[in-house]
Amino acid sequence: MASLSALAAVRSPAPTIPPPPIPASPGASAFSSADEQEVVAPMGDEPASVLLGSVAAGMALVVAPSIGRFRPLVDTGLVASGTVIAVVNGGGGRADDVRVPVAAEVRGLLALEGQTVQTGQALAWVRRLDR
Repeated sequence: MASLSALAAVRSPAPTIPPPPIPASPGASAFSSADEQEVVAPMGDEPASVLLGSVAAGMALVVAPSIGRFRPLVDTGLVASGTVIAVVNGGGGRADDVRVPVAAEVRGLLALEGQTVQTGQALAWVRRLDR
C-alpha cells in the first residue's frame, strides 16, 4: 500500500482561475476589444448607444441624496422636473428632498417607507417625458 506522502507527490495541483480584469478608472471598461467598449455607458445624461431606440433609453432611476429613512410622497404618476417625490430623514432632524431631475412619469418605488437607504441607492424608476 502506498504511503500518503507518495500519493501527494503524484497528485497535480488544482488549476487556478485568474481574477477578472479591473478597470483603470470608474466608468471605464475592463475589456480591451472595441466591440465590448461600445456597450459601456458614457458618463453623463446620455444613454449608451446600445440603448437608443429601446424602451430602456427613456427610463431613469432616482437615487437617494443621503443616508437615512425613506419617506415617499408620490407612489406613481406624472411629475414636473424638480418635483420632490420623497424625503430621506437622517440624524439630527435632517431631511433631504428626493427630486426628479426631468419631467417624468413615476412608474414605481424601489424602497419601502421607513427603509434605511444609502447615498446613491435607487429609490424610484421613472419614464422620461422628454424622449
